[in-house]
Parts: sequence; C-alpha cells; structure tokens
Amino acid sequence: MKGVTTGHNKWKISFFILLSFNLLLLAVVGFFVYPLFQSSPVELPADSDSFAPTEGELQLHTNKEDLANFINAFFQEEEAKFTIFLEEDVRLKGDIQILHRDLPLIARFEPFVTSTGNLVLSLERISLGSITLPQRYILHHVSNLLDLPDWVLVSPEEELIYLNFQGINRQETRLRVERFDLKNDEIIFALSHRSQ
Repeated sequence: MKGVTTGHNKWKISFFILLSFNLLLLAVVGFFVYPLFQSSPVELPADSDSFAPTEGELQLHTNKEDLANFINAFFQEEEAKFTIFLEEDVRLKGDIQILHRDLPLIARFEPFVTSTGNLVLSLERISLGSITLPQRYILHHVSNLLDLPDWVLVSPEEELIYLNFQGINRQETRLRVERFDLKNDEIIFALSHRSQ
C-alpha cells in the first residue's frame, strides 16, 4: 500500500513540474512576442486644413485597373509580396513570413475620402492563414513589414490606413482625392496650384 502512494505522488510531482515548466515557457514567449504587436498611437491629421486654389486646378481621371497597376508597381519596387485589387472595395493579398513560414494574408478595406481630400482605408476584415489574432495585431505586423512613405499612416488601434496627401504637398501645389468611387469605377485626383 505504501508503494502505491509513493508512485502516485511521483506522478503528481512530475505533473506539477511539467505544468510549471509549460507556464514558464509560455510566459517567456509572451514576454518576447507581446512587444512585437504593441504599437504607439498614430496621430492622424485634422481635417481642418482646407485649400482653395486661386490659379488653377487639374483633374486626373483614372480607373480601378490603372490605379491598381500603379500601386502594384510600387510593391514590386519595394520587393513586397503583396498585390492590391480594386473591386467594390480595396483588397490586399500576399504572404507574410512568420517563423520561417509563409502565411497567406487577405485584407479588405472600405475606402472613403475626407473633407480635405485624403483617403482613409477602413479595415473590414483581415486574416492571416488559419491563425486567429485580433485584426489590429495583424495590421501592425503588416505595417512593420512594409517600408511605407511618411504620408501613409497605419493606425492599428483604429484599424485603418490613412493616406495623408497633405504630407506630400508643397506650399504652392496640392494633391487631393476628389472622388474615389470604386462601384462606378470613377477615381479623380485634383492637382491645385496657388500663387504666393
């Protein structure tokens, strides 16, 4: 009877040692991985900076296919494994490498134009293979992988991408989005000039 109790205690002790080791391992992994998905809040520009052209304005009309080709050429230059599709919404597809393994990424954004002519891509859905993570963590990871220009602001907390055309504007010349209607395939940019 005494031997049975001793054997039972050995299994109990082994179980708690293994459980403690697993919890410790999980805590260490969490300690190193958690900061990777933390992002500092992104300050989005206020929509109060209006710009009235005094000299002239040039309107640039394009369609979904040409704009998608233009954006995808940028991705190729950056050697990013992403492709943009402009359909009834904005879709981003590609692969992300995590732990030496490529995982398929699919993201859908709803675009809308701000009062100052900037473009906001509001995240509708994003998936990373079969991994279930909050959307903001995946968006943060994607933004870290791409070398984006300063005027492209990614806000994982608000789950959006903000294209701040005011960030590329010079004092005399301004570019803004006049219309971004994917359903009717009507995309218009306005280039304005004002004299000093």
